[in-house]
Amino acid sequence: MSEVEYVKDYYVEAAKVDNEGYTGHDEDGYGANIKSPYMLKYHRRWRRVFAMCFSNASSHYIKEGSKKLFLTPKAEAMIEEARDERH
Repeated sequence: MSEVEYVKDYYVEAAKVDNEGYTGHDEDGYGANIKSPYMLKYHRRWRRVFAMCFSNASSHYIKEGSKKLFLTPKAEAMIEEARDERH
């Protein structure tokens, strides 16, 4: 079994809300690669934030090559700030 990897907070530069909608989930809203409307600037590149949801909670991650890097509380907070600024 592979180990869970997280983003390195010192590479997290910014977050923004993009207008692309959610895709990749089934009709119930569950799935492993659910595209979110959020972007995270990580290591000088904007990357789409995805969600993995199979129950009442989801885990958020970005893709770097073939790896899934799960978000830390700091990265999640940056996304919340970007979302709140839009409203």
